[in-house]
Amino acid sequence: MTRSETILPTRSAPRPRKRRAGHYAEPLAGPAGRRKSTDSRAVSSDKPDAYSVEEFCRKHRISVQVFYKRPDLMPVSFYVGTRRLISVESAASWRRKREQLAQLADTRNAEGPPSGAGDRPSISHSPQKE
Repeated sequence: MTRSETILPTRSAPRPRKRRAGHYAEPLAGPAGRRKSTDSRAVSSDKPDAYSVEEFCRKHRISVQVFYKRPDLMPVSFYVGTRRLISVESAASWRRKREQLAQLADTRNAEGPPSGAGDRPSISHSPQKE
């Protein structure tokens, strides 16, 4: 066989990606599609008891990078295994604290400069004439 007669394998068109069933599945419509729970301790999936870092950041519209960059400004979190979670109560407390600090900053800005600030002599960098 010569070089021009060599048969090369052809590439097939890329296959479409399959969707994972649980990831994109639509919720079941109405109570007919769901089982009734007889256990009084059943966990409601409507309101979580804790958020992952990603869920917390998405809900509060902050970036995950800011969460890890400024841990002193973030809510108290805990670990379950290697997963870091923020309780709903801790998130609510964090929001209240943020709101209080924002209101405090607003009241300080509305009051104007601190008293005695106008009494200070101005600093001039021009040479003084004697």
